[in-house]
Amino acid sequence: MLAACILIALAMLGFVFNAVTILTFNKNRDLLTVSDLPVLSIAIADVVLAAIVTPFAAAADFLAAWPFGSGGCSWYACVSAIIGLGTMLHHTVLAVEKCWKIYHPMTADVTHKQMLEIIVLLWIFTGLWGIFPLIGWSSYAPEGTGASCSIKWQSNDLVDTSYIICIFVIFFLFPVVSLVVSYAIILQQMSQMAKRAKSK
Repeated sequence: MLAACILIALAMLGFVFNAVTILTFNKNRDLLTVSDLPVLSIAIADVVLAAIVTPFAAAADFLAAWPFGSGGCSWYACVSAIIGLGTMLHHTVLAVEKCWKIYHPMTADVTHKQMLEIIVLLWIFTGLWGIFPLIGWSSYAPEGTGASCSIKWQSNDLVDTSYIICIFVIFFLFPVVSLVVSYAIILQQMSQMAKRAKSK
């Protein structure tokens, strides 16, 4: 019961704050820079998660069991996975774009069109990885208490394990390394700029 109440509260807060972000960008198109496009994309995904996906988890927590059948389990886990994994890649794009802009200030910036194309490709790529368990590469199943569904994390089957390893490398290890390297380069460049400013 407590978990369901927390989920509902988080969903409501997530919906409100992300909806405000979307409306702000919609009313002030001039504020929507290239770097803000991934932020807007994440906000839209979070609204979908809060409004459409989280209520299923809250209902399952209230009932202490998954009441929506195997089809509902697969749908819930698939959408949750796509949004979660896609968000990781969006943060990677944000970090790399900022790093590139600071490290190569004289090169042409990424255009709005190019960033939109990158975002669409990210969602298509993530969508494919979300669909793989539906077509036989691993699967979605109830987890923990049975009141939620996710990727079949605890399986020792080679098919499941290979999928989990790929997910870990592509959607966790690669993004984390990219984020650390990108922000380390940004920090280094900012430090050098500060030193040059002081020496003048």
